[in-house]
Amino acid sequence: MSAADTTTVTHYITPENISLGQTPLEIIATFAKDPANKKTPISITICYQKDKPQQDKDGNQTKGQSSTLQYYHYSIPNSLKNHKIHESVIGIPLLDSNNDWVRDISRKLADATAKKYNVPCYVAWSTTKPSDTTSISMDQMYVLRNCINFINTLYN
Repeated sequence: MSAADTTTVTHYITPENISLGQTPLEIIATFAKDPANKKTPISITICYQKDKPQQDKDGNQTKGQSSTLQYYHYSIPNSLKNHKIHESVIGIPLLDSNNDWVRDISRKLADATAKKYNVPCYVAWSTTKPSDTTSISMDQMYVLRNCINFINTLYN
């Protein structure tokens, strides 16, 4: 599979109440251009928008903080004929985190995507500060719902 066979799209999730100073999330998804292709995994990266380089008042790009991979999850559809309904996806953390909020969202997003589109899915979460307290400021279901809606728009 070459890069010409995949598409990468970026989306931003703005917090429900931006007045609280919460930082938007950036979602970067890479997927196969052909929806019938079940071998190319969907790759999703989530990071805070503030982790990106910014522009100063003269329009020059300032050096952004380097981001660290905080959590990485891989899920695949279970193709065994005798699997139970609750085992329709097999997932494993490739890099674990002690941040339950990040772990839960990443795992749920990878599992839901692999199950719905019947393709493997990688979800990576990166941040400039592994103990960033803003990571718990957005409602988990709000983030998950927005991520899934974004992925749905890519396949429709």
